[in-house]
Amino acid sequence: IRRRSYLLRDQLVGAGIGLANACRSGLSLAQAFEAVTKDIPDPLKSEFGRVVGEYHAGRPLREALLATKERLNLDSFSLLVSAVLVCMERGGNLTEALDRISNSLQENQRLERKLEADTQSGRMVVIVLCVFPFLFLGGFYVIDPEGTGLIFTTTLGQIVLAGVILCVFAAGRMAQKILSIEL
Repeated sequence: IRRRSYLLRDQLVGAGIGLANACRSGLSLAQAFEAVTKDIPDPLKSEFGRVVGEYHAGRPLREALLATKERLNLDSFSLLVSAVLVCMERGGNLTEALDRISNSLQENQRLERKLEADTQSGRMVVIVLCVFPFLFLGGFYVIDPEGTGLIFTTTLGQIVLAGVILCVFAAGRMAQKILSIEL
């Protein structure tokens, strides 16, 4: 589901530009959706195809877009649909609005990718730091199994081990929350 959402999000930029160009060439919005549907890959092709199919079946374009917006529950698609609906209902330059939305979506994607790349090294550091205490314990166990074995066999050792495991787990979760930034 997440992969499909990313694909849909990535394909919306090109689709928005295609819609703007189709409207600029004189096509109606419904015709523009139909034209763009032929040129885009799945999964967005199937979603736009569904909108076009519902429109041809007699459902108003506005309702078909709103239903798809609800079904996908994708911020970038909601933004695109909102811009289209505002231009349809209130008037305005649809091609300019689609161009601006497409540019905004493209910039948003660029920022998300940069953020993902910037936080990736932090996530690797967290993994290493969470694994490190257990590697140390294993290394000490190899060097001195009798002395290190006290951690597992004595009550005090087990309490210390449980405390270390709890601290490592809590630190890992905290770091994970810090590094999971969403735009």
